[in-house]
Amino acid sequence: MILPLAFVDNRVDENSPLGNCGSVPDKRKRRRKVKEVLSDWMVVRVKTNQERYAARNIRRQGQEAFAPFIGADGSSRETPLFPGFIFVRGPAWWYLKSTYGVLCPIMFGNMPGLMPIKAMRELRKSAGEDDVIRLKAARFRNGEKVQFRNGPWKGWTGVFRQTVGQNRVLVLLQILGGEHALEFHHEDITKYEGGNGVGV
Repeated sequence: MILPLAFVDNRVDENSPLGNCGSVPDKRKRRRKVKEVLSDWMVVRVKTNQERYAARNIRRQGQEAFAPFIGADGSSRETPLFPGFIFVRGPAWWYLKSTYGVLCPIMFGNMPGLMPIKAMRELRKSAGEDDVIRLKAARFRNGEKVQFRNGPWKGWTGVFRQTVGQNRVLVLLQILGGEHALEFHHEDITKYEGGNGVGV
């Protein structure tokens, strides 16, 4: 069964479909299903705060494990992207339950729950070799005065409001007799360093 990415989050509890580890099928059923699992990433429940520990032990068994964490540039603090869950790819999934740090693979009938290939590709592309997705630290604070350095607004000043998406920012400009929030590329603005900028 293919799982939507939204199913794997920290709201999963013991009574939810993902909270049910299910049972491991007998060997005959395993063999029939192995080829279907080889190229797919399955969802595995792990013990609290043991995502990396479980992933290391799984890799020692010769299987692939992906335990994504989130960290900000310039900060040593890293937190699991999906607390209590990691992703595993390999044919020997029925042995996972006896791996240190692992609770169980998420089962649906005789098959482990699988993640969409596209979702896994995007997740792994976002992460570095250490499985950490690095987020750019906020360059500006809400209410901070900024100045435009590129484009038709070059030289103008405004007030930073918030980041919108990955590369866009919302800036308040004093135009047309009032204050208006406009969206720009984050590279268009820089910290205000004084001077006679136009706009605020």
